[in-house]
Amino acid sequence: MNTISSNETLYSSSLVVLNESNINDVKELNNMKIGLYNNKDSIEGYVIPKEIIKDRKLDKTNEIINYDDITALVLGLYEKEVDAILITTNYSVLFSFNGFANIKDETKILISKEKKIKVEDNTRQEITEPFTILLMGVDSTLESIKSGSAFNGDALMLITFNPKTLNATMLSIPRDTYVPIVCFENQRENKITHAAWHGEECMIKTIENFTEIKIDYYAKINFKGLVKLVDNLGGIYVDVPYSLCEQNSNRTWGSDTVFLEKGYKKVNGEQALALSRNRHKPNDGSAIGKQMAAYCPTYNEGKRDDIERGQNQQKVINGIMSGVNNINKLDDIYNLLEIMGDSVETNINTNQILSLYNVIKGMLLNNSNSTISFDSLFLKGSDTLIWDEKFKTQLYNYYYNRQSLADIVKAMNINLEKVKPELIKEMNFSINETYEKTIIGKGPYKYESTINLVDKFISKDIEVAKEWGKTNNIKIEEEYVDVYNIEDNNKIIEQSIPYGYIVKNINEALIIKIGKYSDKVPEQIDDVIPNFETYSIDEAYTWKNNNTDKLIIIIEEIKIDSEEYNELNAGKLKSQSVEAGKLLKDYEEIRIIYYEKTKEEIPIQE
Repeated sequence: MNTISSNETLYSSSLVVLNESNINDVKELNNMKIGLYNNKDSIEGYVIPKEIIKDRKLDKTNEIINYDDITALVLGLYEKEVDAILITTNYSVLFSFNGFANIKDETKILISKEKKIKVEDNTRQEITEPFTILLMGVDSTLESIKSGSAFNGDALMLITFNPKTLNATMLSIPRDTYVPIVCFENQRENKITHAAWHGEECMIKTIENFTEIKIDYYAKINFKGLVKLVDNLGGIYVDVPYSLCEQNSNRTWGSDTVFLEKGYKKVNGEQALALSRNRHKPNDGSAIGKQMAAYCPTYNEGKRDDIERGQNQQKVINGIMSGVNNINKLDDIYNLLEIMGDSVETNINTNQILSLYNVIKGMLLNNSNSTISFDSLFLKGSDTLIWDEKFKTQLYNYYYNRQSLADIVKAMNINLEKVKPELIKEMNFSINETYEKTIIGKGPYKYESTINLVDKFISKDIEVAKEWGKTNNIKIEEEYVDVYNIEDNNKIIEQSIPYGYIVKNINEALIIKIGKYSDKVPEQIDDVIPNFETYSIDEAYTWKNNNTDKLIIIIEEIKIDSEEYNELNAGKLKSQSVEAGKLLKDYEEIRIIYYEKTKEEIPIQE
């Protein structure tokens, strides 16, 4: 009966190499370099890998290279700093959405090792006092969730519940929220979803750190778990804000496509999952949007993004709680826990779940006017592109409003009975005005929280950069370089600090290179790394073919079916590992990443 509770967690780590390498067996690792994540607190990144090294005696004939960052570890493999790396077995799931779209096809696992570790029990025996619980939706199509600690934190919901008042607060935390990650070196700020790379403990501590709310319990549930839960409740009622279609829990379209019409209605498990996952619309430039255009091209209304998805997830949770509330037999609760066992992982034991159920049912039976109430909370913020030092590119982040978070935390602490509520002395009411319930955290706020970032100066005049440097107290150094395109004359063609870089972290001068037109073509212009922003994919491949004798040239394409793909960037450069203007002879390798071109229609012959 305790299958839903997590008495122990299964961890797994693997020894990984690039597919293009000639290494096919662990025995072939001899006089090579093996990368290790040097964090002794990481079970899948350090503890199990150290056991693999010891079991296989890998340190006897190879050099172990330590990395202080898991992203740097993966980059080290791609950039051939090491021949193999030891990493969580879930690495392809974690990194396929974070700059390594094709990592599953580009790498292979030589060996893996699993280890079961007992989870420390929580101290509460019964749940009769206010508490917090973190719900984590795991992006997985597998039936079982008990296969590794690391995961993608796609859905994060922090809930407070007061059994005395039957009141709950629900906060959906956008997965791209920019916060300090407690298990990153120096608590480096990053997308909150990346905390999940290190398992639920890192995620819990990260959320506790930025909200200052202690988390009593957690529960992880995967796609299959949500579908089973809703179906075994006989469906749930939700108010669907817009019509939509989505892939099913197996990530398949075609005849498996899930359709959901706008309006208040009863939905099944697959439909509840579709609503919880949806953040795209037909032809919005994404790979998912392209699929939707084939099955529900007219379903274009409604705002679709990670924020709206969080609000939809709250509606689903609300519907589930109402469904559970309608269960009147204790045996039905037992059966539900048994069915959900393999798809949910939590530190709440069965007795505590039953204790909470009895408290709620007792209050509802003793007072016919009692109902479970939900206060929806909203973390306000702004979309921001911030330079990521590890990925060496600008990544989308959600920069949250500090006052919004303060209001949210206050509401949670009131529900937890840690802060006394303020009495409203006056209330203006008009029968002619439609009443709207205030959503705490949504504002409006007088000031928006912003982060000071380096501007994009490419193609601008030097005076723009000088003025920015003066405003931000950053020294600007000018360099003039020959250019052979008249349009680049007196324009900025390169900046030493990339746009999106956090200004407060700058500890050097910003070097600005300005074009100086020359009609004399240098003899060695072909021996210089070009600026691939001005090259199409086809031109990049032509350049590669002409220079394969000078260095290793790797061209990658982010495929159309990748989550990272955006049709607006089709055929455009994402990044190049060596900056333009450098000499080819000074480098052994360059990696160039483009977004795949969309397939052009073949003209009909008349």
